[in-house]
Amino acid sequence: MAGSLSDAHLSNRDGPPGRPRPPLRLLFVGNVDSIHVRRWAGFFAARGHDVHAAGLWHSRPEDAEAPFAIHRLGRPRTAFLGVRRLARHLGSQIVHAHNLTYYGWIARAALVSPYAVTIWGSDVLLDVPASRMRWAWARVVLHGAACVTADSEELVNAAVRLGADPSRTHEIQFGVDTTHFSPGPRPTELLAQLGLVGRRIVFSPRSITPLYRTLLIVDALRGLPDDVALVGSLAGADPAYVDYVTGEAARWGLSHRVRFVPAITHDKIATFYRAADAVVSVPSSDGTPVSVLEAMSVGAPVVATDLPAVRSWLSSIGAHLLVPVGDVAATRAALREALDLSARERARLAGASRAIVAERGDHGLNMLRMEAIYRDLARP
Repeated sequence: MAGSLSDAHLSNRDGPPGRPRPPLRLLFVGNVDSIHVRRWAGFFAARGHDVHAAGLWHSRPEDAEAPFAIHRLGRPRTAFLGVRRLARHLGSQIVHAHNLTYYGWIARAALVSPYAVTIWGSDVLLDVPASRMRWAWARVVLHGAACVTADSEELVNAAVRLGADPSRTHEIQFGVDTTHFSPGPRPTELLAQLGLVGRRIVFSPRSITPLYRTLLIVDALRGLPDDVALVGSLAGADPAYVDYVTGEAARWGLSHRVRFVPAITHDKIATFYRAADAVVSVPSSDGTPVSVLEAMSVGAPVVATDLPAVRSWLSSIGAHLLVPVGDVAATRAALREALDLSARERARLAGASRAIVAERGDHGLNMLRMEAIYRDLARP
């Protein structure tokens, strides 16, 4: 399958057969409840490296399912001391902070070296511009980092403008398991469970929060045919905003066409993409959304806001489905166009979408690039 990795690719060897390289000692610092942090750390644990992850009080230190050791840092104000002690105790060769404006600060304050930072979209697009102090700290963190990664050219450029060394700043995708997120038959059992058999499905995989503009999507639903229903996930939802959106849906007479389901686990979400006639993602700010790549890998048409990181993935195959931020009418029109695609058009779009993700967005290929970077950083 295109973009998948063979056993030979996944072999942790360098040079002649029989001479494996020693495992790396890696300490990840971040929200260890995050699926992105877990997938990243889990990849390297599966490769045979000595992997540890540390987070604050909201993490789950007793997680028997994690393939790596999880540590609790304690109080936020002294978390940097916990990272310093832990890195020394473990003999960590690299400390990798996942996000700039909190865990990146902790790694920098811990005075560990070398440290890497992965910036997330909200870090430099929303958090840093909101405060001169955050801007100053961001510059300090990025300037001192031995490696900076981001998931789009836009974020890479933003990091460089804030002080990251261009030669040590890389575009690395969180990526998609293209084997798991693959085309498949329409899941009639799931549609029956949702009470949506016979309806066309718009799936919104993003959190139900103001940033992701769920209300706008429900508003767009008002002008679509009555056989179109919206499905969303309550993972990471803002309860007050959920109440507001569901109240507006009821006021508009759309309650029977809106389903907000409990948090969907990573191993189950591909089924929801296969059920979707269209996937929608319309936040006001974004890096490269993994959910968009997952939808593309499954072959579902994607309606998304026309943001630089998103455009880099969709412009060559679905630019007509990109919409301005906050534009209900444009979102409605794009959804209608996606829903009305012929079988032939849908198949063409699905094939092109999947090829793009396999080439640029495969999780394993991106993590192997990261492994090479770690090896360079770990050299004496």
